[in-house]
Amino acid sequence: MACLSHSNFEGLIDGELTPAQRDEIMEHLRSCPACQEELRHMLRLHQALEAVVTADPCPSLATLDRYYQKLLSPQEVHRIEEHLELCASCKFYVQLLGASPAAIEAWQKQERLDYLAYETNRLGQKVADKLVGQLLPGKENLLTQIWEVLVDQLRHWRSDNWDKLGSLSSPGQAAGVLGFSETDPELAAVVVMAGTTLVIVQDILEQKLAGKTPEMVPVVRQISHKFGAGRELQERLAENLPPLLADLPL
Repeated sequence: MACLSHSNFEGLIDGELTPAQRDEIMEHLRSCPACQEELRHMLRLHQALEAVVTADPCPSLATLDRYYQKLLSPQEVHRIEEHLELCASCKFYVQLLGASPAAIEAWQKQERLDYLAYETNRLGQKVADKLVGQLLPGKENLLTQIWEVLVDQLRHWRSDNWDKLGSLSSPGQAAGVLGFSETDPELAAVVVMAGTTLVIVQDILEQKLAGKTPEMVPVVRQISHKFGAGRELQERLAENLPPLLADLPL
């Protein structure tokens, strides 16, 4: 295999290669000092970019080498491990030092899942806030109140075969499942709005849905019904949510 191109390095660091491409590149890296040095250079660039936006500057690659070789003091190890929790490029470099291709693939898969969860949360909350502002002006504080609990509960629901879960009987029941009052109609409606939005945003990010407005109308009705929405709330969501989803910056 010829020496690696810039796009090869970027794809490897960002986890955008197919398994076959990654295995071929990893095999070449193990036997090519020039490409190993170029990879170090690329990682230094990534570290410099991350250092611009974080108060926790990246350790040098020499320090990461010493960390991997277990040559650092306990205090230094603790500091490096705290940094690795937040820095994808440094974590990747340490993984690369000794990991098998299978281990690297598993790590990159988890990175993609973590990114998906982050973007679903970020974009979902942004869209839900606009939706609540349109349908229940002045009640956006209710969204803040239920958001984190809803995100956590949906993570469990969607991992437990979401498609086979039955529909809730009412918005109040949906609020009750989350541990909130079942008798506050506005809070219950916000739960339905936010839950419907989160599910659809995740499916759009996973490319299960296209996000085009006409196609979204029946999907919104179906998912809001699953959260216990009656016909009137389903129709209001079907009218107001699809245009917001079409504007997602994907």
